[in-house]
Amino acid sequence: MSKDFASMIKRLGSIVPGFKGYESREELRETDYKLRLHVSNQIEVLVRNIETAKLEMDDLNLMQMDKIQNELKVLATQISNQTYGYKSMMHRENDDYLQDVISNDSGMIELLEAADFNNITHENVTEIYNELRSILLQRKELLS
Repeated sequence: MSKDFASMIKRLGSIVPGFKGYESREELRETDYKLRLHVSNQIEVLVRNIETAKLEMDDLNLMQMDKIQNELKVLATQISNQTYGYKSMMHRENDDYLQDVISNDSGMIELLEAADFNNITHENVTEIYNELRSILLQRKELLS
């Protein structure tokens, strides 16, 4: 295992409650689910911050934020309900894809950690949404 990869695993373990790592395929399923629940919970924090910020917005901004807020709620559900069953994780010829799955999970977490949840503007929230959606689409491709 490379030093960068080991460092990423250690960092994920410090962020996500219940993180066990990716030491075995069986643990992968459970850990992957916990990582995605963590991401989903962080999106819900953003959604709550948007709700608070909407109190100070004019009608046009309010409508825009309502739309992106709803899209974030749907995305949070999609992330937590992603495929993680036995078939998608266990029946592989090789394990090279596991590092890609880990990097994908890590990408979502890093994006949300770097986001300023106090600076709620339509542009900022839309950028977060688009980047999360892109990472989620990459994940679907990895596991298909």
